[in-house]
Amino acid sequence: MDWLLFLLFLLVGYLLGSIPTGLILGRWLKNIDVRQFGSGKTGATNTLRTLGWKISLSVFLIDALKGGIAVWLPVLYFTDAPDNWLPWVRMLAAFACMLGHDFPIWIGFKGGRGVAVGVGELLVVSPFIWILTFFVTFPTIVITRYVSLGSIVGSVFTVVFTVVAIFAINLDPRYLGFSIVSALLVIVMHRDNITRLLNGTERKLGDKASKVKPSSEQNPTH
Repeated sequence: MDWLLFLLFLLVGYLLGSIPTGLILGRWLKNIDVRQFGSGKTGATNTLRTLGWKISLSVFLIDALKGGIAVWLPVLYFTDAPDNWLPWVRMLAAFACMLGHDFPIWIGFKGGRGVAVGVGELLVVSPFIWILTFFVTFPTIVITRYVSLGSIVGSVFTVVFTVVAIFAINLDPRYLGFSIVSALLVIVMHRDNITRLLNGTERKLGDKASKVKPSSEQNPTH
C-alpha cells in the first residue's frame, strides 16, 4: 500500500470537511456570521434558524457533497476487493472529513456537528443503508420537530442498518467500524442538545436563533 497516498486521502478529507460552508454563505449572501447566533455552529441547522431554509439547504447539500467526495476519491486508486484497503481508506477519509467539519482548522476548530457530511458519505458508500436511515430519521424530525433528536436516532440506526446490509447485500463488514465511530462522534457533538432535550429546552424546527450575547460568544449554549 502507498502510505503517502493513504495519508493524502486523509488530509484531503479533513481539509474538505474544514470548509465552513455555513460561515462562507452567511457572510457572502447576508453579511452575517452564523457563529454569532443560536448554537454558534456553522452547520445547516443553525444556518436554518439564522438565515432561512434556502441558504440552509445549500449549506446542507454542499456539506453532504464534501463527505461524498471524501469517500469517492479513494475509489479512483484502490480496487474494491476483499483483501484490498479500500474500505479502510474510505472509512478513515470519511471520519477525517467529519472531524474537519466539526473542528475546522480555518476558523479555530469550531464548526458543525458532522451530520450533513455523514449523510453524503453514507449515500456514496451504501444507498441501501441511506434509504433505510432516511425513513427513520425524517419521520422522527417531522413528528418531534427536533432536528437534533432525528440526527441522533439516525446515527444509531445507521449502525443497525449497516449490520442488516452486511447480511442482506453482502456489504463489506469493515464498514461497520465506520458506522459505529461516526455514530459516536455525532452523539458526542450533540451532547449539549441531549442535555436540552432532557430539560425540555431544546429548540424545535422552525424556531429562530437568538444572537449570542457578547460575554458568551466563545461558548454559546442557546
